[in-house]
Formats: sequence, C-alpha cells, structure tokens
Amino acid sequence: MSPRLLAIVLLSLLFLGAVASGLTSAPQSRQFRELPGARPSHQFPLGTDDLGRDRLSRLLYATRISLVLAPLAALLATVFAALVGGSAVYFGGWWDKCAVQSIDLLLSLPWFFLLLAARAVLPLNAPPLESLLVTYAMLAILGWAGPARVIRAGTRKLRDSDFALQASAQGCGISRILWRHIVPNLKPVLLAQIWTTIPVFILSEANL
Repeated sequence: MSPRLLAIVLLSLLFLGAVASGLTSAPQSRQFRELPGARPSHQFPLGTDDLGRDRLSRLLYATRISLVLAPLAALLATVFAALVGGSAVYFGGWWDKCAVQSIDLLLSLPWFFLLLAARAVLPLNAPPLESLLVTYAMLAILGWAGPARVIRAGTRKLRDSDFALQASAQGCGISRILWRHIVPNLKPVLLAQIWTTIPVFILSEANL
C-alpha cells in the first residue's frame, strides 16, 4: 500500500469514527458521578475523566470539531497568504518590502504564547463554541506567514518563467497573466500549504 493510500485510509477511518461519536456508550457531556476516573473497561474503552465523563466519547467529539474547523482555518490562512505573497511579487517596491517584513515579524513572534494570551482574555464562562471560533480565527490570523513566504517564492518563479514572459510580450495584461497562467500553476503549492497547515493547527489547538 502506497503512503498516500495509507494516509487516505487512516483519515477516512478517523473521520468515520468522529462522525460515529454519537454511537458510543454515553454522550460526551454526560457525567457518571459514581465512576470518576474509572479505568478502561468494556463500557468505557478509554475510561472516564475526573468528572466521570466517557473519554472515548469526548475524544471522538473533539476530533469531529477539529476536522471541521482546522481545514477552514487553514484555508483562510492560505488564501490570505496567497493574497499577500502574490501581490508582493507583482506590485513590488514598498509593498513587497512591507510584506516581507511582516512575514519575518510574524515568523519571529512566539505566536503560541499570543494564542494563550488571547484565550486568557476570554471570560471563563465563555461558551465552548465561541472559544473554539476565536482560537481557530487566531490561528488563521497568525498562521499565514509561513505559507506566504513559500507562495511568494513560487509566484516569483512563475512570473519569471518563459510562458509568463511570452504572454506579457504578446500584450496580455497583469490580471490575465495572473489568473490564466500563474494561479493554475500555483495550485499544487497552495494545496500543499493547506494540507501541511491543517495538522499544525490541530496540534496547536490541542496544546491550548
């Protein structure tokens, strides 16, 4: 089995397990007050936490949330990175300089601690959905710098390629060259950035 096929199978099983979280022995929020901190058993394969909640049910429920929000945040970060990195190459000048400095600044910041600070600002009684949305929004806002650097390099290489120069010599405008020649050839880079950003966001959210 190829690594790609193996990854697809594992992700499919993980997705099916997350979707089937309602088929576990108990809902993720139900408390078995007589069984706090129970060891793994037939009823609770992963045991219970200190409040008597089924760990397996909570793990599958959290996986379902992560599999939905992390790709959305990664997509948002990659789109913003493409806008910044691509426009920096084509506009050049002070805009390119500002974009590069912004990328370097964000990459030098300990953005995990910024996430901790943002989470600490939220009230303790904040709804779980609000807390998750703020967390992944912060991940998207702070996580675009790395993909932007890669996309900027790929856009510059494509801009200086023979087919782009030939299209420019034939009178094609910048917008036509960008959407008809650059973006289609940049799709593999964009997809790679999305796929590599998703697990980073999931791990960051889990650490928080």
